[in-house]
Amino acid sequence: MGNFEYIDLIIYLFTGIAIIGFISAIILVRKTRKDLSSSEQLRSDLAQGEKRILTFLHDLGLSIDKENTPKKLQKIIVEGVCSVTKSKGGALYLIGKNELNLRPTYISKDCAQLVPDSPSESQDKRNRLIKHLSRPKHEGVLGHCLDTNTPFLVDSLKGHPAFQDELIQYSSNGAAMIAPLIHAGKPIGVLAVTKDSMKGAYTLDDLYTFASIAEQSAFAIGNFDAHHQAAEKRRMENELKTAQEVQRVLIPRKAPTIPGFEVYGYNLAAQVISGDYFGYTNVSKNKTGIIIADVSGKGVPAGIIMATFRSALKALAENSPSPSTSLSKLNRLIYPDIKEDMFISAIYCHLDHKKSTVSLARAGHNPAYYYQADTKELHKIKSPGLAVGIDKGEVFSRILKDHEIQMKPGDILLLYTDGIIEANNQEGLEFSPAKLTDSLLRGKDLSAEKIAKQILGDISHFVGSAPQSDDITLVVLKKL
Repeated sequence: MGNFEYIDLIIYLFTGIAIIGFISAIILVRKTRKDLSSSEQLRSDLAQGEKRILTFLHDLGLSIDKENTPKKLQKIIVEGVCSVTKSKGGALYLIGKNELNLRPTYISKDCAQLVPDSPSESQDKRNRLIKHLSRPKHEGVLGHCLDTNTPFLVDSLKGHPAFQDELIQYSSNGAAMIAPLIHAGKPIGVLAVTKDSMKGAYTLDDLYTFASIAEQSAFAIGNFDAHHQAAEKRRMENELKTAQEVQRVLIPRKAPTIPGFEVYGYNLAAQVISGDYFGYTNVSKNKTGIIIADVSGKGVPAGIIMATFRSALKALAENSPSPSTSLSKLNRLIYPDIKEDMFISAIYCHLDHKKSTVSLARAGHNPAYYYQADTKELHKIKSPGLAVGIDKGEVFSRILKDHEIQMKPGDILLLYTDGIIEANNQEGLEFSPAKLTDSLLRGKDLSAEKIAKQILGDISHFVGSAPQSDDITLVVLKKL
């Protein structure tokens, strides 16, 4: 059973316990009242009252369902409490997200006015919505309820001490019962019922029943939110897993067979979705394209941009004369769709199997490393270029240049993203370019795959238990 199933089980368990306790209280009240009077009318009234309460509890329990909406639950609470307490109208106010205001979430048609009018409000605007607008949570009779944290009776809303101010006035009057809604020890709103003050005041027994219903309502609202948040989180996680599976299809599972060469690529996402990418393209009979790229940012937005980048490059790669030509066309194509605060750094190579040459264009990416076996020298390739998405085309194409390498047996070309050199350990130190090149040189006599795995192993050892903060991607190309 997963974590969310446990959450659902706990929610329903506590809901059941609360309802049982509430029903027990009803039974106790009924017994007490039976002792006080044997009147047939009283017993009939009690039976009808209990039926209304049990109906309310039943509807409330069913409302905590993934198919219901907050508005439906709020309607069940207000109309149910009006039925149980024989009130003419009711209102449910919840504390807003900013935790400063009480906002009306459900107001029944005949609810008496709970919020005072301002003298500046014209008579034609004093409709049901104006009378129940959001108000600061410490203002008026509703604010008084939250401040005192206690259910109370109001015989006359007009006469309540909270409204003894010449700047406010009531256009109607009524008796009311008002109770705070508390969930997990935190106030979440206010529940109120009203009736015409000419019909008589509410009793202390009415208040006892109302207060108990308010407790159950707060419990239901809080657990409804928890249940739906858990369901929404499950839904989002499932969608992310689906996106992750799609992305796994886009990143190569194995390297192509290239005569005279070994190539190995690897990607490890920091989150569910990676903003890094590596892949291979078909350029011509004797040429294979090798790409590594990194979208600024992480997560779903970066993953979407990267998928667009990959698809566009695949479409432009075939028979392209050079990497810089492909990247220039790609930049013009996707520039309009990239947000101002996003860009893509990339290195795109054309590997000519027949000539054993690599032509490389660097679009604002980390420098590549080229190990030359015959001289035992390590070269940093920093050919000029802007990241994709920064310029709409003219400047990008003018700056981007191709750099050609003649590869001989034992030569190695390393492409990587900044998640490697910026990998942090628990002390906050970075893996750094120096550690990367040291790892490369120690593995120079190994296969392309083993070189990559040695680098990854060194990173893992360096980082230890520190969390991964960025995507990690590399490609190793070795001439046989």
